[in-house]
Amino acid sequence: MNWFIFILVTVCYGLYGREVGLFFKKQLGCAGKEAEIFAVFCFLGCMVEYSVVEKWYVPFIIRALVEHLLFAGAAVLMFKAGTEKKITMAVMLVTVRVLVGNFSSSFLSCLILLIKNAWNAGGNVYISQTEGELAGCFSFGVVIWAIHCLGRPFGAVLDNKIRKWYLLLTLPLVLLVLLVDIVNYGASIGILVVAGMGSSGEYWKEFYNELFSHTAIGILTALSMCAAGFYVFGMNRIYVEQRKKEQYRSQAAFYKMLEEQYGQLERLRHDMKNHIIGLRGLWESREWEKLGAYLEQMMEAGMPASEENTGSGAVDALLYQKHRQAKERQITWECDMQIPGKCPIDEFDLCVLLGNMLDNALAACEKAGSGDKFVSIHAGQVKKCLLLEVRNNTVLKDIKDICPAGRPLTGGRGIGLLNIRDTVGKYDGAMHVEAEDGVFTISLLLPLNAAYDMKQTF
Repeated sequence: MNWFIFILVTVCYGLYGREVGLFFKKQLGCAGKEAEIFAVFCFLGCMVEYSVVEKWYVPFIIRALVEHLLFAGAAVLMFKAGTEKKITMAVMLVTVRVLVGNFSSSFLSCLILLIKNAWNAGGNVYISQTEGELAGCFSFGVVIWAIHCLGRPFGAVLDNKIRKWYLLLTLPLVLLVLLVDIVNYGASIGILVVAGMGSSGEYWKEFYNELFSHTAIGILTALSMCAAGFYVFGMNRIYVEQRKKEQYRSQAAFYKMLEEQYGQLERLRHDMKNHIIGLRGLWESREWEKLGAYLEQMMEAGMPASEENTGSGAVDALLYQKHRQAKERQITWECDMQIPGKCPIDEFDLCVLLGNMLDNALAACEKAGSGDKFVSIHAGQVKKCLLLEVRNNTVLKDIKDICPAGRPLTGGRGIGLLNIRDTVGKYDGAMHVEAEDGVFTISLLLPLNAAYDMKQTF
C-alpha cells in the first residue's frame, strides 16, 4: 500500500465528511451534534469503501448504488426535517459529487496523458494506478470546494418548498446520476472509446484510447453539469416568480379591502353628528336594546381614525394597519408622509412599496429583541422625484444577508424585496439599502415625470 496515497485519501474523506455535515447543518438548522455524527458516518463509510475496493473486486455499479443509497438513508435517519427535503438535499450532494468529481478527474487524466505523451516523444503511455489515485484525490478536493461554494445558492433552492416540488426536482437528478454511473461502469470494465487511427498502425494504442475515453466522459459530465444547473436553478426561478405573483395578488386584495374599510370609516366620521343625535334620543327614551344594537353596528362599520393623512385612502388605511401592529409590538412609530398632490404613481403600487417595506421593518424589529425598537417613515418630493425611505433597527451586519444577487433566502425571505425591486423598476426608479450601526435603511427614488409618461402610454 502506498502510504502517501492512503494519508491523502484519508484527509480528503475527512474534509468531505466535515463539509457535507456543515451543509446539512446550515440548510436544516439542526444541532451541531447531528451534523458531527453524520460527518463521522460519511468519513467511516468512505474509508470502509476504499478498504474493501483495495482488497476485493466489487463491480462499480453495485458499489456506486450502495454508496448513494446509504448516504441518502443516513441523511433521512439522522436529521430532523421533512423527508422529501432531506432526500432532495442528499440527491443534490450526490449529483455534485458524481458530476464534479467525474469531470475534474477526467480533465486531470487527459492532462496527465498529454504531458506524459509529450515527455516520451509520442510513445505509448497510459495512466498508472498511482496517477489515477492522485487524480481521484484531486477530484475529491474539487468536490469539497464545489459543495462549500454551492451552500448559499442551494439554500435558496431547497428551503420552503412544497412536497411535489421536491419530487419534481429530485427525479431528473437521480436519472442523471444513474446515467453517469452506467458510463463509469462501462469504463471500469474496459469499454473504452477506441481511437481509430486508420492505416497508421496506432489503432490499438492505449494512449489514444484512454485519452478519447476520458475526453468523452469529461464532455458528458460537463454537459450533465450544465443541464443539472439549469434545471435546479431554473425550477427555483419559476417557483420564486410564482411566489411573487401570488404575493402581489394577495396584496392587491388586501389593499382593496383596506381602502373599503377606510371609506367606511370616513363615512362614519362624516355622519358622526347624526349618529350622536340618534344615540341621545335612544338614551333619553331608555330603549337600551336598540341603543346596544346601534352601538354594535357602529363598531362593525368603522375603526379608529388614522393619525396619518396622506390624501390617499388606500395608503392611509395601510399606514393605520401597520401603525397598529407597531403599537401591539411596542415599536416606536415615526411617520412623515408628504405625498405630492396628484401624484402620478399608481396608488396600488405605492401600497406595494410601503407595505413590503413596513412588513420587513416590523419583522426586523421583532428579531432585534428587547430594547429600543423603532420604525421611521419619510416620504416627500425631491425635485422631480418621490423619495420613500424607511429606517428601522436591525441585527444585520452585512447587506448581502438579506437578498443576495436578486435571489430569496431560506424561508422565503427576500420575496418582499424582489417585489419592491420590480415595482421600482416599473417606474425606472432607484433603490438603495444599507445596514450600519444597527440601523437598516431602504430608500426608493421614483421619477414623477416618468410615472406620468408611463401612465399616458397605457
